[in-house]
Amino acid sequence: MLEVSEFVKRRDNERKNNMGHVVVPLMGRFKNETGERNLVLGLANETNSGLKVRKWIDRFTALLKLEDQGSSTGPAICDEAGMVLE
Repeated sequence: MLEVSEFVKRRDNERKNNMGHVVVPLMGRFKNETGERNLVLGLANETNSGLKVRKWIDRFTALLKLEDQGSSTGPAICDEAGMVLE
């Protein structure tokens, strides 16, 4: 699950530090472990095939802030009721 508050916080930190990559935090259970934990994925700003990852992540972050979701907790990608989309 992409958790919204951690996602927006990390995006804001990346803009301040001008990193050469995009950090995407995930939260959940991994490899049948008990309890939830955070996993941080580092992604290239742009892929070899030309996909502009940073551009689309920045646009998604701006949309979350526009909808005033940047400070709330829960899934970043969800339905109208706030449930994780599967």
